[in-house]
Amino acid sequence: MKKLFASFSGLLGQMVDGNVSQEDLRSGFFMFSCTRSHALDPGGDGGTDERTHNRGRNAEVYPALREALLLAENEGRVAWIRPDSQTRNKPVEVLNTMLEQHGMRTLNPDKMPDYYHSLPELRDRFAESSIPLNVIF
Repeated sequence: MKKLFASFSGLLGQMVDGNVSQEDLRSGFFMFSCTRSHALDPGGDGGTDERTHNRGRNAEVYPALREALLLAENEGRVAWIRPDSQTRNKPVEVLNTMLEQHGMRTLNPDKMPDYYHSLPELRDRFAESSIPLNVIF
């Protein structure tokens, strides 16, 4: 089953632990709460540089993630909640747009959790909706 990666720092940790394959990255969908510029250049905006976490092991896997993000973006598999520091899209709207573009059913906006606070609930909504994506965070 394809995956929806719903946490930038969580994905780095999953990669370090060996829980995410290159195929997962090549076929997966992405929706992060960080800005696009942060995901493509962690710490470049003066924020946290997650590449230094996990005793620096995140830096080892980050190039593969960056490459996968750029490919996924070209293929419409990235839903940016914050494409830049001035914009904050509604998670359910950008997520449903991405799902529709790939011929998948969408989430009911009335049942969508506050993405920033309930990633387990987001996973449960996907399971209830029979959307063929495994939510990883």
